[in-house]
Amino acid sequence: MDSQPIIRDLVLANIIPPSTSTGTC
Repeated sequence: MDSQPIIRDLVLANIIPPSTSTGTC
């Protein structure tokens, strides 16, 4: 799972909107 951080990013983006993602990042 750790070898695919992109998948995790996609899941987080799916749950969290892009506007909030920018604030969290």
